[in-house]
Amino acid sequence: MCMAELYSKSQPTTSQILSDSSVRSVERAIEVLFRDLYPRVLRFARVSEPRAADDIAGEVWLAVARGLRAFDGELVGFRAWVFSIARRRLADHRRTAVRRATDPVAAEFFSAHPAGAD
Repeated sequence: MCMAELYSKSQPTTSQILSDSSVRSVERAIEVLFRDLYPRVLRFARVSEPRAADDIAGEVWLAVARGLRAFDGELVGFRAWVFSIARRRLADHRRTAVRRATDPVAAEFFSAHPAGAD
C-alpha cells in the first residue's frame, strides 16, 4: 500500500495519517510515510554526498522520528519538513567534514624530518 492508494482524493494531514482507520496502527502509518519518502531522501543525499548518503538519510529519519508527534500539517508540508531536515543534516555533515579535513602528506616528508627525542 502506498500514499497514493491511501489518499488519492485529498491531501491528508499527518494527524489523519497517524489516526486513519485504514492505517491500523501508528507503526503502520510511519511505515507508509517512510516507504513514500525514504527513497527520495536517500536519492537527495546520494546526489549531494554519495559516500555519506546512507548515514545522512538515517540521521534524517531519526530526527523525523523524534519530531513526528510535534508536526501537524498536510502531507505536502510533511514532505517539505522532512527535506528541510535533510538539508540541515547535509549541512551538518559538510561542516563536520571540513573540521576533520586533513591534507595528505607524502612519506618522504617524514623521512626528511626525523622525529626528535621525546
